[in-house]
Amino acid sequence: MARALAIIGMIFAHMALIPELEISEPSTWPGIVHGFSSLLFALLAGISLAMMTGGTRRPDIEALPFLRLRLLGRAAIIFGIGLALEALGTPISVILPIFGMLYIAMMPFMRLRRRWLLVWASGFAIIGPVVLEMLNALSAFDGALAFLFFSPYPLTAWLALALTGMAIGRSNLRSIRLATVLALGGLVVAALGFFLASLTEDGAGTSLDEKSYSSYGSIYDSTDSYGYVEDGSFYPYDTEDSSSWKPEDVVPEEEPVDPVEWLRLGLTSSRPHTGGSLEIMLGLGVGATVLGACLLICRGPVRWVTYPLSAMGAMPLTVYAAHAVVTLIVYGNINLGDWIGPAEEDLTALFMVIGALIVCPLWMAVTGRGPLESLTRHVGRLATGELHRHETGRHATE
Repeated sequence: MARALAIIGMIFAHMALIPELEISEPSTWPGIVHGFSSLLFALLAGISLAMMTGGTRRPDIEALPFLRLRLLGRAAIIFGIGLALEALGTPISVILPIFGMLYIAMMPFMRLRRRWLLVWASGFAIIGPVVLEMLNALSAFDGALAFLFFSPYPLTAWLALALTGMAIGRSNLRSIRLATVLALGGLVVAALGFFLASLTEDGAGTSLDEKSYSSYGSIYDSTDSYGYVEDGSFYPYDTEDSSSWKPEDVVPEEEPVDPVEWLRLGLTSSRPHTGGSLEIMLGLGVGATVLGACLLICRGPVRWVTYPLSAMGAMPLTVYAAHAVVTLIVYGNINLGDWIGPAEEDLTALFMVIGALIVCPLWMAVTGRGPLESLTRHVGRLATGELHRHETGRHATE
């Protein structure tokens, strides 16, 4: 269910007219979908990785090569699907390539105990943003580094959330106590984060704001449905075409700032997709609250009521890819005639969500797994030789 909420948040962030979140303005609270949806996805990715690599038990050393091959196979297909969506020209920043890289980046942490997972997560959350500010100020990066660390989804921020998620996944997710701690603790962390964000001097931006993908905007601020801001100079953040981005676009024009400024910017940036410590803190608080609430709600007979959301959450890759294609059709350059034009209302996102909530339960009832989820599972098994052994064993018994 939590994964479905993350996907729904991304759908509305990409397709609806939602302004930037200002905590003091209740009318902007729906803007929480910007940034927080992807960070919730990263938190849940860590839980999924924990479940794929032993659940509450750390994997044995002997199992590591097998698990790494399986994750590598899954990472490759997820990365490939992401590149395919970008090649189509979908006008959103696709998360799947960095999601595939996250699978690989998480491999060295699979056998760590929960406390060490949290220690590493804290390091990425506190030190990572400061280091990124330094690298950006010194222009000390190339295309690969820019993709990993200066895209809309900085790997350091995602690692912080994913490692925390893996620590949660190594716990008993059926525990009411754990769910309660996550929900209440998340509320406290989120409230503290929003309070600290309100104290920042400049709205908690970073030095990357003007030139990088971290430049934040919304369709709400646009003059037309294609997402151009009033001066027509760039796409709003959530609808920017990632395929047109170049590493040199993030090079700051001003002279490198001093180390104190790196520290300030890295720790206090809270805007969506900037990858700052405060944004990570907010993402963790909101994500833990959503996760804890879902774990508390989805029990007993209530599970049947929330089944459409659970089914949607069981097909995240398929639903995400479908929404990216729909976004391309509605906002992009595909011309299907006068009967389908650029969306100007939130109904586009609403219809997308309703459609997913109807189709996903039906699909799951028939097949038990989404089509792209089946593909990633197949490639993962192929990478480890499971399919070959299965076929060999089946033929031997015939």
